[in-house]
Amino acid sequence: MSITVHRITVGDTLSPLTVNLQQKNSSGTLADVDLTGKTVKVKGVRDNGDAWITETVTGVTVTDADDGLVQYDFQAADVVTAGLCWIWFVVYSGAEKDTFPADGRGFGVDITPSE
Repeated sequence: MSITVHRITVGDTLSPLTVNLQQKNSSGTLADVDLTGKTVKVKGVRDNGDAWITETVTGVTVTDADDGLVQYDFQAADVVTAGLCWIWFVVYSGAEKDTFPADGRGFGVDITPSE
């Protein structure tokens, strides 16, 4: 998975971050994650490693379970401070979990200052 950067401005909560969760299947091919019956949460950190979004289901919507499509609607507290942040989606099936993306720092969110 390549790093995706979602750009918003301080205070913006209208445009959600929408991603397609994928992982390699048994044949080694990248495939959509089937989210049917699973719980999806989001978590994030600022570029300096400080806490940003504590793991939560708030604002997370599975828009297409079969095709692994999820979105996160930013909460007002998420977009108070400008800066580069990193976000992950955590998929739970019972007590087991997978974190996406697994091969990078996360999905980038660039919050720019308002003018």
